[in-house]
Amino acid sequence: MLGACNPTKYVPKNEYLLRSYEIEVDNKDIKQEQLTTYVRQKPNKKIIGLRFHLWLFNRSKPEKNNKWNNWLRKNGEEPVIWQQSLTDRTSEQLKLSLENLGYYYATVTDTVLFKKKKANVVYSIHTGWPYIVSKLTYSIPDTAIARLIFADTTNTLIKPGILFDVTILDKERSRIETNLKNKGYYSFSAERIEYDADTTHSNRTVTLQLQVNSHSERTEINQVIETPYPLYTIRSLTVNASLSMQNLIDTLNVSKTASDTLTRGETRFIIPHRFPVKASTIGQSLYVFPDSLYRISDVNQTYQHLTALRNFRQVNIEFNEVPGQNGLLMRDLDCRINILPFTRQSYTIDLEGTNSDGNFGGAVSFLYQNKSLFGHAEIFDLRLRGMLEAVSSDNVGLFNFKTTMEYEAEASINIPKFILPFSSSKFIRMYSPRTIFSILYNYQRRPLYERSVFSTSFGYNWRGSEIIFHTVRPLDVNFVQLININPDFNAYLDRY
Repeated sequence: MLGACNPTKYVPKNEYLLRSYEIEVDNKDIKQEQLTTYVRQKPNKKIIGLRFHLWLFNRSKPEKNNKWNNWLRKNGEEPVIWQQSLTDRTSEQLKLSLENLGYYYATVTDTVLFKKKKANVVYSIHTGWPYIVSKLTYSIPDTAIARLIFADTTNTLIKPGILFDVTILDKERSRIETNLKNKGYYSFSAERIEYDADTTHSNRTVTLQLQVNSHSERTEINQVIETPYPLYTIRSLTVNASLSMQNLIDTLNVSKTASDTLTRGETRFIIPHRFPVKASTIGQSLYVFPDSLYRISDVNQTYQHLTALRNFRQVNIEFNEVPGQNGLLMRDLDCRINILPFTRQSYTIDLEGTNSDGNFGGAVSFLYQNKSLFGHAEIFDLRLRGMLEAVSSDNVGLFNFKTTMEYEAEASINIPKFILPFSSSKFIRMYSPRTIFSILYNYQRRPLYERSVFSTSFGYNWRGSEIIFHTVRPLDVNFVQLININPDFNAYLDRY
């Protein structure tokens, strides 16, 4: 039925349904997947080879405006009408993308094949020879910045012999920005980096010069002057947990709910009464400290570790430059970390209907979670499930069972540190360790048997690096007890 519908039913006269498009490239180094994002007009989507959403739309009646036809139009998809302007735009975008990859002499031609009110578009690409980077030089007036960039040139992404690829140039700008921000240059931006490319060589090679523009700022008398890029240190750190969803955007508007202000070391905590996570646990996830040099990596790790506690729906880290520091080479920042917690406890009840080989029944599950059981971000999960199922009349006489049942209880707790042997803050910051306890009991009564299952485990998880994750379970026990085997079933087996 789906195949027999007319996909061009609502295609206007003298227009065409876009049936397909194809990209042909004469260069194996260019993958079609790289280019499809630049196609500005694509056909109606397919499901299992059929344009189901277009079929839905075509089932509607344009002259009718009832619920059924509105539903068909809302959930369906209008026919994609081929447009020459979008085909031309796609060709332009494809050529521009190839130029960004270094293929400045690439040609893109489009061919449109029409058949029975349908259009098939073919984009043919001839890349030609690309431009190759032959040399990279630097122009950096700021000597302090220059020393740091020169010391890191072994990690540069721009090396002689690579394609003159704009994407690589942008990645190198971002890499340099990250490197400098890890050395205290809070105000440095990748936008300060520019490239000067000389493409006049006859052999299609490019000599590049990477330029870092000087830092400039406005004086009190409104005069713009060039100065060295300033270094930044953290003057103060405040962790503010007193925000609500209503005033989270305006971080200066502190909630009127009662809160405590306490200081641990040189960090100030604003913690409301009954806040789910204690300040000591929050402090173990902080990598930004007063009197330390600003580092973007410390900021990112703080965000990741606070999020990994699974207690905060939003974490916002902001820095404010201390006023009146124009012209200084060493400057101060005030850091404020705003956290908004999830609801500490949650409950879920699930109802299920079951049909197992004609045996009807039902089940109910109760799930409870406490995201900070003892105030240190311990995730406690409890799941209770019970199921009852009627045995079909054909089997009642055989097994003398009218119902089967199953119930299960499972509890686990996930603690964001090692209980033993390591629990220091330094170890927690370095490896993000977790201790996990779990226990489960399951009872089953079936027509064939009756049994219980008990299992428990205790283990550790920790992160060795960004790509290595360790799991150790010193204890993992499973105990299965067969309580009873139905004698009628044994007799049944003996007969056969």
